[in-house]
Amino acid sequence: KRPLREGEFLANQPLYTGPSAFHAATLRRFGWISAVVGIYVGKLSAGAAAASGAYMPALYGLAVAVPLTLPLPFILWFSAPYVTRIYRLYRRGETDTVAKLEKDERLVFETLTASGRKTYNTEVPLKDLRIVNKRHGWVNLELQYDDKKGQKSQFYVQDNIGGYKMDRIWGIIENNSGIDNGRYN
Repeated sequence: KRPLREGEFLANQPLYTGPSAFHAATLRRFGWISAVVGIYVGKLSAGAAAASGAYMPALYGLAVAVPLTLPLPFILWFSAPYVTRIYRLYRRGETDTVAKLEKDERLVFETLTASGRKTYNTEVPLKDLRIVNKRHGWVNLELQYDDKKGQKSQFYVQDNIGGYKMDRIWGIIENNSGIDNGRYN
């Protein structure tokens, strides 16, 4: 997490809370546990095969290790963009009007780390978010240009959760993407 700049603060309540945050974190942890157990059992299998004098004992180890470690890259790739919470970023001493929010509204997306234990924040300007359909439906929002990474950032936020506050934000994002579902204005 990056510290907030001087004069900035997050909203007290998140606008959005991911309904499957626990499941996404558990899936990531299970992937890591499976990979570690697979490598260890593969090492034990190769050692046992070598001790018994089997032909090419490394194949026995690989036959055990590969199926247990193979899911990890897929789990990390598909669950990477899952957003657990969305907060609005405020500035102290400035009044927030609807016109000002529409011009320069900034959100903070909280996403999971690779281990699934901690989260990190990404500051996102609302005007740069677009709706996309990537990674077989596992990514539905894309930040057009991220200043820190120098590339496009992708997120997954479940639609129709968060009430009227998120409805307004979804309407702005849909309008930015050229989609008219009747939520904007």
